[in-house]
Amino acid sequence: NGMPIREVALPDGTNVRIGKQEVLIRDNDLGLRSMPSQGVAVIENTPSRVRLLLAAAFSSYLVEGTDFQHLTSLPRLVLGPGDPGEFDNGAAQVFAVVRANSKLYAFYQAEDIEGLPADTLFGISGFYLSIGLAESDDEGFTWVKKGQIIRSAKPKEWAIDPRQGGRGIGLAGGLADSSGKYAYIFYTDLSTPQGGTAGQISVARCSLDNGPPLPGKWKKYFNGEFSEQGLGGRETTIIDLYSTGHSGARYGRPTYSKSLGKYVMVFNVTQAKEWADDLPPKNSGIYLAVSDDLIQWIGKVKLLSNYSQRVLGKPIAVAPTIVFDKDDGSSGWMIYAYSAKLSTSRLSSVGTPTYMVGRRISFERRH
Repeated sequence: NGMPIREVALPDGTNVRIGKQEVLIRDNDLGLRSMPSQGVAVIENTPSRVRLLLAAAFSSYLVEGTDFQHLTSLPRLVLGPGDPGEFDNGAAQVFAVVRANSKLYAFYQAEDIEGLPADTLFGISGFYLSIGLAESDDEGFTWVKKGQIIRSAKPKEWAIDPRQGGRGIGLAGGLADSSGKYAYIFYTDLSTPQGGTAGQISVARCSLDNGPPLPGKWKKYFNGEFSEQGLGGRETTIIDLYSTGHSGARYGRPTYSKSLGKYVMVFNVTQAKEWADDLPPKNSGIYLAVSDDLIQWIGKVKLLSNYSQRVLGKPIAVAPTIVFDKDDGSSGWMIYAYSAKLSTSRLSSVGTPTYMVGRRISFERRH
């Protein structure tokens, strides 16, 4: 189940320890399959109650339980694909939730699947990704879609190669910063001249001081400042591993650690050559980096070796999320989507769709 590096040291001397892989929601438990496809978005995490949103296949669900090992209540479908012609006609997959102005805001990966070539690696229709917003005023039981907030500078029609099935902006993470002043979304652009598997991580933000994080309020980080429009503007990558040999960086998912006084991001690295040529995942896997300001990331140390590209029949570990047990932020779960032999629910003879696993993770500062 992937080879974890049991203990790693960050550049500042912080020790990171990782436990063994544990299954949190099995395939088809609670009727859910191909999950948590964009990680987990936690609404509530107390000693006796956990509530979170997760995407399974093309929709998003509210899942509850007493803790992460006992998520046993019947899932509630909260968001599904939009109508034909909408930017989210193929999928609405939540990846983050922020609380602002007494409401909850969910950021979701939207898929437009109309008129695109098939994604042959994974045996599904092609998709043009963007980021959508939904709002809840009843603690996450019901959600109202509020529109598209972040879109690629490249239109849906643009492709590096006419067969490119995956395009646009997605594979994202998000959070409100520790001051509660801004919401940030970290995303990977698949519409790059190097091809979709080589997309890197960029960031956009929106002030929460002047109302909800609605469409038109987001700015992408470009050339040292948040200056470009969220819908179609340009971006500068903030985690870029392309020079390390056709590696893509994706699923940048940060959280704030009070005990470290830093932001901690887990993300995936994919190296196309490894899964394409059946080489071991020497570079591919789950990595960790830390930051003071959500822009400059240091560390980029590997936590787990596994493929990070959805390819039928291959092992995969993607969309990691760190959820701290308490606000002090020194230990918790690293939750991710895993399959030893990937399939979709339509093609389950090939293997198993992804399901939800976790490893205990702890951070210890050397004094």
